[in-house]
Amino acid sequence: MELEALGNKRIEISEKIILVGFIIYIVSIMVSKAGLNVSAGVIGLGFIVNIKENIKRIKKMSKEYKMVIIFLMLYPFYDLFTPGGVKSVMKEISELYRIVPLVLVPLSLKNKINFKAVSEVIVAVFCLSSIYSIITNDYSDRLVGFSTATITAHVGTLVMIYIYGMILEEVKIGKKIYYIGVILLGLYLISLTATRGAILGFILVSFLISILKVGKKALIILLVFLCISYYFLSRVNYLSKFDINRMKNDTSLNTRIRMWKVSYEYSKNSYFFMGGVGRDKLIDAFNIERKTYPNSLIESKYVGNPHSTYVLIFSEKGLYVFLIFTYIFIFRLLKKTFIFRGHFLYYSLLGSQIVFFTSGLTEDNWRSLQMRAPYLMILILLFLLENEKKGIVEYDKKNLEENSTK
Repeated sequence: MELEALGNKRIEISEKIILVGFIIYIVSIMVSKAGLNVSAGVIGLGFIVNIKENIKRIKKMSKEYKMVIIFLMLYPFYDLFTPGGVKSVMKEISELYRIVPLVLVPLSLKNKINFKAVSEVIVAVFCLSSIYSIITNDYSDRLVGFSTATITAHVGTLVMIYIYGMILEEVKIGKKIYYIGVILLGLYLISLTATRGAILGFILVSFLISILKVGKKALIILLVFLCISYYFLSRVNYLSKFDINRMKNDTSLNTRIRMWKVSYEYSKNSYFFMGGVGRDKLIDAFNIERKTYPNSLIESKYVGNPHSTYVLIFSEKGLYVFLIFTYIFIFRLLKKTFIFRGHFLYYSLLGSQIVFFTSGLTEDNWRSLQMRAPYLMILILLFLLENEKKGIVEYDKKNLEENSTK
């Protein structure tokens, strides 16, 4: 009995520390990336407190969880089969600590999580952070917000879709009005960043999940969001000169297309057919392109970043890794989400994943620490929901009883 009580106490302490770390992680996504590193340290500490039992629980986790963790742990070593070799591998290994929350939180938080409370934290932090960003904006250029205009827009879009999913399942009128107010605030925020792709992504994905929930009535929601977005965008000075008829001369679009072409051209000449060139060699490829074609519009800050998650993984890691990535994160995890149909977070989790992979078409949101963080948060919640569904609490009680009888 004493051993059982001691085990329960250790589990309780471990979970409290990890929960604090997870909350820090959530807050940091919309405040400062410095907090993301702090949260990884706090979560790691909580894991160590109860490390023996936590490691035992790996066999109880789902196939998808194990596939994700194995893929991420091996991700740096795929570069061994590219021209980038060991040098590229070392660069990737130095960033492995960034996946600590995704690896440890679902493995360590065993007792029932108050998902409503966690969701309210997400809504409140996004609301306050958006208000602060708008108030402190000088309106002379694109709004910077959490970090940069692009990061603010795409992180904001994912969080807004999460909140929109909550609206679809909320029954209390007061709560619905509150969430709608936060959504409108968010739309104004991303309008000020002048990131057209983020706004378009929000409208399309919100329309898609609305169809799943309310059918044809989703058209009304689409029209409302289109009108509101058009009004907000028309008030942004940065976009006042944008003409859709001159998109062929659009600097942003042409730069992206050029970066995609450079990435593809170098990757197809790798050691193996479509085997990727590795992170280090992709950086070299962009530098060569800038020197050969000074007018290519590829700025130094974009070197090695093709501005597309899919182009990045395909060109760096190769066709094989690209297919594995697509299979695990898009097909397996999206399919996994459907088992939670009826849960109040169902549309939030589904829509957030879709918008992440949609924005990945024109942004490298996989390598970016801040842009990937909200997606990892969604996966953490997904795996925690799965833990609850599979009865992890009972599994831990059984382990404690077995240990106490020895």
